[in-house]
Amino acid sequence: MTMKPSAEFRLSDLLPGVKLIFVLGLVATTASCGGALKGGRIDTRPPQTIALRAVGLTVVDEQNRPIADATCGLDGGTDQGVKSNINGTVEFLTVPASLGPTQLTCRAEGFADFSEHRELKTKVNENLAPAVMKRLPPAVALLPSKEDFYRTFQANFGGIELPGCGLRNDILFDPQLLPMFLNDRDCFERGMAEHAKRNDTVVVVSPAICYHEGYAGQCADVWHEPAQFRAFLTAIRSHRNAAGETIEAHVIFVQGEHEDWYPLLKDGAEGIPDKVKEAHVMRDLSMMAPATADLIAGTAPAWEPRHQRDWMTAGQFERIGTAVARLWPAAWHGIHLIKESSSWSSWRCDPDQVWVDTRGPASSLPPGDPRHCGPENAEGDDPSRGNELNAWVRCVRDGWCDGFLYQIPDGPKFLTPINGDAANDWKDRWKEITDRLGRGGRGWPQRQVIAFEFIYDRFMGRASEALLEQRCREAQAIFMAPCGSASVRMR
Repeated sequence: MTMKPSAEFRLSDLLPGVKLIFVLGLVATTASCGGALKGGRIDTRPPQTIALRAVGLTVVDEQNRPIADATCGLDGGTDQGVKSNINGTVEFLTVPASLGPTQLTCRAEGFADFSEHRELKTKVNENLAPAVMKRLPPAVALLPSKEDFYRTFQANFGGIELPGCGLRNDILFDPQLLPMFLNDRDCFERGMAEHAKRNDTVVVVSPAICYHEGYAGQCADVWHEPAQFRAFLTAIRSHRNAAGETIEAHVIFVQGEHEDWYPLLKDGAEGIPDKVKEAHVMRDLSMMAPATADLIAGTAPAWEPRHQRDWMTAGQFERIGTAVARLWPAAWHGIHLIKESSSWSSWRCDPDQVWVDTRGPASSLPPGDPRHCGPENAEGDDPSRGNELNAWVRCVRDGWCDGFLYQIPDGPKFLTPINGDAANDWKDRWKEITDRLGRGGRGWPQRQVIAFEFIYDRFMGRASEALLEQRCREAQAIFMAPCGSASVRMR
């Protein structure tokens, strides 16, 4: 038997740009007599006709943007697996005119499957309401191990020039990425692209930023918006550097910008913790952790809070550091202090340990004497009582310090060092720090060390990015460690 069309109808205006010849009916014929055999007899009834029409729609996301390459179908229709074009348009061209109630389904990569009841209302061509598909959240890449985070660490958190984004001297201080993400997505993407092309693997950020009331750029605070901070971290980790590595977030948590708990001292009094404010910090950390624990590869309790005594006690630093390590257990936990400092507990001596020399008890020496150790030297709420080494022993024992984010001094020591002159050369203190913590010398516990911060002269317009790279390599020549302020990889 052969099948041949019994009628043709040209539909020139089915949908925009669609001009096809449709088969509206089919007639079964025999090769010999033009009829169909039925029970040994020729069926002479008129041929059956199947009426067809076209149905169209667009596939869009929740922002009404077209989705190309979505695969759609109409249940009960003859068209299945129809792809949307670049404009999101889907055209079902051979839908039975008799089809009324149906189920419209669509699938597209990166979107949740769409399935919705539709009612075809006419017997002729019609356009349906758009299929609105919900974008799936991006797959979360696994965090690196602590060892891999340190081994591949490369940050440049204050050396990149980014003009046109309202930054001090056009220098990108990485925490400014947060207000950019919230208010200027183009600058955020440009900043991340600059990190990516340098093969950086880390950006250094915080849940709040308002450096000296906006001195570095716009302010932002999402401490009480964990979902927003998660979106920000997710956006950071969606970027890959030129080598294809995920760019990770190193989050330094407590900073002065969040005024709800700054400073953490009772009425600003040295050595006396404000328990209400400290409890507020702990609540904020506990609320932030569930939303971000799978996104933060590196942490630090606070931005350079110690060993000065004006906004946090040594005891508070330890308690916050312990909480951060507990709430973000997969992250690498670093310690960040003021420039050239090696410990958050640092007194001249312990006044309780009165010693005697030829001039009498140390506590009786005048305050100007280097060996003076009067009660005024003590600080409250310090579990290590000023013993720098013991503070590190305690944190290693309690598991909340994987390494040290050392801050190199700024100014002449950095810009124009005099080799061999300890008072005028940044390298002298770096040698001492790495001998102690980097190598575990002088009885100190060995920890991973990063030449972390040396951005201030660049931020103030006194140094070039090339100088930051030079200083990083000079530091690595003394002790091989990652750098946080130059796009140089540890060899």
